[in-house]
Amino acid sequence: MFHGSIPAPLRSIIYEHAGTWPESDIYVGCSGNMTIKRVLHEKFGSSRPVHGNDIQAYS
Repeated sequence: MFHGSIPAPLRSIIYEHAGTWPESDIYVGCSGNMTIKRVLHEKFGSSRPVHGNDIQAYS
């Protein structure tokens, strides 16, 4: 079953490693409740565009 949640340790890992990603737009497929987008916004603010979509239609 899909719970739509990402544990805090994984959010920390994504935050830490996102700084090594290539300098381009970031696309988050199946963003769900937008947790990853929120983490990336904390990391980059408005300096890097982050695109996502809601998976409500699939749930």
